[in-house]
Amino acid sequence: MEKAVINKILVPLDYSETSGNALTLAVDLSRRYNASIHLLHIVKSYQCISISENGLLIDFSKEAIKAAERKRLRRLADEVTDNQSHACTVECCVGNDTSNVIVEATVANESDLIIMGQGTSGIMDFFRSSETYDVVKAAPCPVLTIPAHWQAGKFKKILFPVRSVEGALEKYELTKRLILDNNAQLTVLGLYNEETPQKDEDLTELLSTLEHQLQQDKIKAGIELVNTDEAADRVLFKSRQAEADLIIITADYEQTAGGFFVDPYARQIIDQATVPVLAIRPQPFVVHMQPMHSSQTAMA
Repeated sequence: MEKAVINKILVPLDYSETSGNALTLAVDLSRRYNASIHLLHIVKSYQCISISENGLLIDFSKEAIKAAERKRLRRLADEVTDNQSHACTVECCVGNDTSNVIVEATVANESDLIIMGQGTSGIMDFFRSSETYDVVKAAPCPVLTIPAHWQAGKFKKILFPVRSVEGALEKYELTKRLILDNNAQLTVLGLYNEETPQKDEDLTELLSTLEHQLQQDKIKAGIELVNTDEAADRVLFKSRQAEADLIIITADYEQTAGGFFVDPYARQIIDQATVPVLAIRPQPFVVHMQPMHSSQTAMA
């Protein structure tokens, strides 16, 4: 079975309240799992200029801004990690494609988890949502998104929707770890549509496999089946009804004619959830999922 270890956490920071909440959660998880944190701030290219006025040079050059931001991040890192500098590294990058910079930093840092804010305020909501989702669909590791105004706390009630999609039960060890470490109550929501009988059969098999593994791990869970053609809406409704603290989803691979990755289900949940969402993207090119009792098993 896949070993679930969180060694490195990446936190993109824009100094907003939301990204601050993401950092607070990252610090809590880093202490729990003895993981390091990598703080990343991104400066847009158009902010990097040098202006000379009346002989006075105002230096907004790339290197000057990066140096200033690194100092700012270092002060913040020392504050939140009690001056344990080895536990928190900092980086400032310049680039206009925010999501791409985050993904590149994740790869370079070999991060196991990204924790980032979802949404800001005012007219930036649409752009932030788009950038967050772009990270989810391209990141090589799970992404934990934190909604605006969410206050950090323990994950006591976890909602895990299961659909009949490729990789639906990947990264089980990560999910199990969060459940056990938080002594959380788990609700499994099986989502099916009676118009697709083959997928219904696949879902039944997935839930049976999951139930067996939960029993083996001594995790109590409520399992519900829901017939719906509006899966994301039902997940959001159930999260409110169950007062969930965390939603764990698998972002599905779907290819359009142009080759673009599309998953309206995952995007709607990430955009509209009022609690953190842990999105786990299936590994590409996976043909078969091993049974849960196999040493190769994982779940999202």
